[in-house]
Order: sequence, then C-alpha cells, then structure tokens
Amino acid sequence: MKPQTHPMLMFMRLAALLLALMPLFASASGPLLLEDRFGRIDAWPAVTVLGDPGGKLRAGDALAASAKFTVPASAYATLGVHKGVVWIRIPVALSADSGADWILDIDYAVINRVDVFVATDGQLRRHGVLGNLQPVPDNARGGRAPAVLLPLKPG
Repeated sequence: MKPQTHPMLMFMRLAALLLALMPLFASASGPLLLEDRFGRIDAWPAVTVLGDPGGKLRAGDALAASAKFTVPASAYATLGVHKGVVWIRIPVALSADSGADWILDIDYAVINRVDVFVATDGQLRRHGVLGNLQPVPDNARGGRAPAVLLPLKPG
C-alpha cells in the first residue's frame, strides 16, 4: 500500500537552493571553495537559510531573495524538524585546477525530499530531486544517504 503523503503534514519537505555559483552573494563565511586537494568538504560554514512555512516560493523566487537568507540559528549541521519548506543556499567557488564533477552527499538518510538546484550567473541551470521517498533513477549508484552528481565548471 502506498503511504499517504501530504507535502506539509506527512513529511518534511526540504527544498535546497544549492550551489549558487555567484560570489556576489555573501553567505556565512563567503563561497565554499571546492578544490580536489581537500577531498571531503563540510558545506555547513557556507550555509544560509530562508524559511518558507507555506511552501509558496519557487526556486526562482528563492534565488532572487538572496538578501533574505540568514545564518542558521540551529545547532551545527542540523536544521531541526520543519513542517514547511526550508531553502538552503550554499554559494561555491570552484578552483580552476579542480575537476568539474562534484558529489553533493547529504549525510542524513531519512530526508524524504530534497530539491537540488544549481544556479549560475543568476539563472537556474539544473534541478534534481533526492530523498528516501523518491523514485530511484535507473542510473543511480545507490547508497544510504541522498547524493547527486553535480557537473560544475572550473574557474
């Protein structure tokens, strides 16, 4: 039997406006520098958030509202439980010496839904949906936690 899902009451919907490749937008500590030599990189220091309790914002609206994003008031690397949408913004800068393929790995297996958007030059370029209640694409590598390959442009 298929579980009943109500976008606001039955599960937390976490919408992520991630990897906005625009250094013009300030975040908690500036853009997250992606360099191959670092290996695994903790994105939390660059995270800013925008609450959307009614779930009314679209990705373009959230992208345009960059000045309204704030440093999370929660404990380190957690947002807590929300019935509404929380937009997460992580501006990145990709080293010219680094490879273009990066993996966004959300180290929390029971997130029901995450919308991952990639924006460059103020334009939404890519959208992917992850989460433990989402269909698994045929080409997915599988794994415990939601992850997505993000082909980015160095420089």
